[in-house]
Amino acid sequence: LLLNRITLNKNGIEIKGLLKRSTYNWSEVTNIHLTGKEFEKFMFVSMPMEAITIELKDDHHESLFVKLYSNMDRIRTALHFIKIRLDRHEEVNDDCFTPVQRKEPKVYDTARLERFGGRHLLTMNGIIAHGGWIFIAWFFLFSDSPMNLIAKLIFSIFILAFCIGLFGYQLHYFKLNEEYLVVKNHVWLWKNDRYNIADLREIVFEEPHKMSTSLRVVTNNYETKLYPAGSIRSKSWSRLSKEFKKLNIPVRNEAYFD
Repeated sequence: LLLNRITLNKNGIEIKGLLKRSTYNWSEVTNIHLTGKEFEKFMFVSMPMEAITIELKDDHHESLFVKLYSNMDRIRTALHFIKIRLDRHEEVNDDCFTPVQRKEPKVYDTARLERFGGRHLLTMNGIIAHGGWIFIAWFFLFSDSPMNLIAKLIFSIFILAFCIGLFGYQLHYFKLNEEYLVVKNHVWLWKNDRYNIADLREIVFEEPHKMSTSLRVVTNNYETKLYPAGSIRSKSWSRLSKEFKKLNIPVRNEAYFD
């Protein structure tokens, strides 16, 4: 975002926000945590949010919240190489800022993928997402509304966008085997995100504020994406977590299921 900016170079880091600007030399940094949660304060509420944590020699730390930066994957990648050099007590150089080439997922065999989905029509998200279509059908066929056709169409588009957009977003499900993770959606039928297992750095199970239990994917390039999945029950989440661990993928369980 324009109000939040991070500048990295071989001498240090500059963090610029709306009301605050901080600059630190790498010699002041004691540790860098590239993934994890920190509490973000908003008004009178604090909520755990995904963040980078930079620890400093004076027992102070800086939290860089993922959602505030559009190129957080590049920031994390650069800090990854900087952390390696700092841990080795070496100087930071220009090699830390060399872009890492992205890999395209390979073609996968869907026949061998195990599905983790649940019955979305039995959830509130599923009922409301599909209920939008039922309401629109009733509105056009049986309603005595004085709206003209154009007004009805605009109103219908708004209702469908609200129901399918907001509630459909929380209806992802997953397919997994020893080679691939595929993310689909019960309502957004075009959704088809693919990940090679070898490209996954970390999996996070979390419960975002006022949203369904979600799966966050963090790749080796520190690209991260959140997938709310309200149709999946605790037993299936637990089974999915165990499958990721079998594949030697680090798992953070912040959703409090066994």
